Amino acid sequence: MQLKSLALKSYRTTRSRRLHKPSNLSKTRSIARALHQERRMTCVAQEPSRLLKASLDSIFSSYLSSTPSAGQVIDRVYTQGYGQDQVFHDHFAFRTFGVPGLGLESLGSALEAFGYTRQDYYSFPRTHLLAAWYAPPQELYTVLPRMFISQLQVEKLSPAAQSIIHSYTADVADALTSHSPGSGSSSSSSS
Repeated sequence: MQLKSLALKSYRTTRSRRLHKPSNLSKTRSIARALHQERRMTCVAQEPSRLLKASLDSIFSSYLSSTPSAGQVIDRVYTQGYGQDQVFHDHFAFRTFGVPGLGLESLGSALEAFGYTRQDYYSFPRTHLLAAWYAPPQELYTVLPRMFISQLQVEKLSPAAQSIIHSYTADVADALTSHSPGSGSSSSSSS
């Protein structure tokens, strides 16, 4: 027992001397600063991600309650031996309308506020769709899903179709654009 204690004390002393040599001290401090910075960035990045993750969980719960077949598929996955810790949503897809406050740019800017970055932008002229996908912050890539957003280009549809879409989206679009920071009572941008 005493020999083990002496060996441990010798190891600590040798390690301490190595770390506190002038040449190693600056390396140690640099490493410590880098680790502290990385921890701080991860903590700062994880705070907003908790809010986003909670929001996505709520959206997904709502989706499951309105789409029972999706819940059945997930139940089958779990009965095949996969647990909740093994199932991860690698992406979410959102379908939007090209009306003020309810389009790709509106949702995209909200994701960017959570640290997401736009990766690719697509145009599908025949179907009147625009789309983009967003990647989560690198340090949260295994926690948050990628986001795919498509936008129906309402202005390219028939007047009858535009009228129907606007009748369903006008109240929501007006509420969103009138309460957003720095905006007036409405916005003329079709983001």
